[in-house]
Amino acid sequence: MKDSLVKINTEWLKSTYFSDTQKRIQLKAGEVLLRQNQHNERLFLVIEGQLRGFLNYDSEEPFEAFRSAPNHFVGVYSYFSHTHQSYSTVIAETDCEVAYIEGDQADVDGFGFAEHFLPVVVEEIYMRQLLTQKMTIQNQKTTRKLFHSEKMAMLGQLAAGLAHELNNAVGVIKRQGEHLADWAQTLVQQGGDPSAQYLFRKGLEQGSSTSTADARQRRRELEERFDLPSSVARQAAAAGLDDADMQSLGKDAAEKLEQFLPYFDAGLAFHDLNHAADHASQVVRSVKELGVANHSRRIPVDIADTLRQATMLLKEELKGIALDLKTTPAMMIEANPGEVVQIWVNLIKNACEALRESGRRKPTIAVEAVLKEGDKAEVTITDNGPGIPPDLMPRIFQPDVTTKVEGLSFGLGLGLSIVQKIVDNLRGKIAVESEPGRTVFTIRLPVAAKSPQS
Repeated sequence: MKDSLVKINTEWLKSTYFSDTQKRIQLKAGEVLLRQNQHNERLFLVIEGQLRGFLNYDSEEPFEAFRSAPNHFVGVYSYFSHTHQSYSTVIAETDCEVAYIEGDQADVDGFGFAEHFLPVVVEEIYMRQLLTQKMTIQNQKTTRKLFHSEKMAMLGQLAAGLAHELNNAVGVIKRQGEHLADWAQTLVQQGGDPSAQYLFRKGLEQGSSTSTADARQRRRELEERFDLPSSVARQAAAAGLDDADMQSLGKDAAEKLEQFLPYFDAGLAFHDLNHAADHASQVVRSVKELGVANHSRRIPVDIADTLRQATMLLKEELKGIALDLKTTPAMMIEANPGEVVQIWVNLIKNACEALRESGRRKPTIAVEAVLKEGDKAEVTITDNGPGIPPDLMPRIFQPDVTTKVEGLSFGLGLGLSIVQKIVDNLRGKIAVESEPGRTVFTIRLPVAAKSPQS
């Protein structure tokens, strides 16, 4: 009913005030009817076509203020104001015909002219209010984007400075670690005992590649099969000693292990030191390159190997937390190994911190890598911690979002942002589900070749 009334009034105004065919203007598409700040004492009515109004601010792109179709009025503000100054530039979007009346227009039927056009003026005020609201919202969004850009630029400068200093320190650690490892290996070789040499070299070259679950199972086997004390069996299991290794030690295996397993631990320490230095360099590089394209050299990488490396780097963080690691062997992807390790380190470390801060009884992290759909390596990292606050979930991968609050552990909020960037560069997908007692990060990466099913 309201729409009909408006239409009838518009038609009446059109026939009453805009019927003079001598007061018509034909515009081609692109032609200007009014210019911003132009003096104007005409009120226009669109007969055919469409017009667009623009606001110009300095050298910025014109801002679209309105569109006027047939039976819409144009120039209301300038016509009825005392300044008669157009607030926008009006351009024909299509070929148009407009009718107009001028400032000396007489009243009709004994009613005041202004009374006839009062609804038109009210509508113009309403549309102007909407325009102001739209511009305000747009300005707020622009301001927030500018603030975020400046903050990220500052963070980039800080990261570049930190990267330079940290790379120097990490370089010294790596070089001196390798020097000490060579020196220690020479000393062990001079000692002359083959068992000591073998265990040191095994720790140095292979590290500890046995999962927590496998180590527990192997410890029980060593206790039963070779009659080893529990503490010695635990160390031997962590060292990954197989039956052939044990048999080579002879009848006094327990005594020799107690004597020579520290050599494995020494070799393992140098191995871990070297990997930690490599990982630190990769982390620094990722922070530095957070906003730029990734051109890292990619090679075939075994998902299982990278997960074992990540858990090795996180041995201290994982103390007191039950880790269940299940992997599919030879599941290969094309990637930079350090970047893949960094994905797992970030996600597992976050889970460790959440579990530790929550004081959860029997904290558990389950990591599983399986082949999905024949060409996707799917890795899930699940913890039984407190969960991610719902208000953070939509923003969890943004560069400046963090849930850490204590001391220096507040972080820069870059961990998950870097993880997402690496996953995206590998043409993969990352998703997260979280509720109190269960948080699951799922990462899917395209495999390099057919991998065996688990």
